[in-house]
Amino acid sequence: MKKVLLVFSIVFTLVGILTSCNAQSPGGSDLKPNDFKAHVDQTNVQLLDVRTPEEYSAGHIKGSVNLDWYDAAFKTKAATLDKSKPVYVYCAVGGRSAQAKNLLQSLGFTSVFNLSGGIEAWKKMNLPIEK
Repeated sequence: MKKVLLVFSIVFTLVGILTSCNAQSPGGSDLKPNDFKAHVDQTNVQLLDVRTPEEYSAGHIKGSVNLDWYDAAFKTKAATLDKSKPVYVYCAVGGRSAQAKNLLQSLGFTSVFNLSGGIEAWKKMNLPIEK
């Protein structure tokens, strides 16, 4: 009986260690609009809108910087962002920002978060837009 309890204890300890390491690992994830907003509101972040300038001027999240994903110099401009700060990225529906997130991670950014569903999902939640 003691051996069984010891085995269970070891297994639960290992599971706990592995789970906590995964939860704390840098990288980022896709966040739903309310979670994305909560993170942006509570921390010192870089908020990046990767839509076209025309899309950006039609309405954007307050505090965001526009860096057009389709701009030939996107990668060069993105590389100038501060790698020590988290980057929160969004586009219209999530496709371009997911690609931008992957690119930023390949450039060495360790905390990059994508707005799941893009600004369209943000609007559906009646979250604020700035023009």
